[in-house]
Amino acid sequence: MWGVWGVWGVRLLPHPPTPPTPPTLLDFSLVRNQGLALTQAYCYINRDAITIIASLQTAYLAFLRVIAPTKRIVVN
Repeated sequence: MWGVWGVWGVRLLPHPPTPPTPPTLLDFSLVRNQGLALTQAYCYINRDAITIIASLQTAYLAFLRVIAPTKRIVVN
């Protein structure tokens, strides 16, 4: 009887807090265009959506400033 109660007591206890995971280093290596080597943008993601959105926005702005002006956009 005590063994069963002990098992249930252990199961009802909350789990110990997990230590925070170190941030993951993602390497956004941008493409080379016409011999222009762009610098690599690093983004530390610690399960934060704002950081992910900011890194995507930075990559998009770099695309607009460097790669997009070299392409011709024809508007009819």
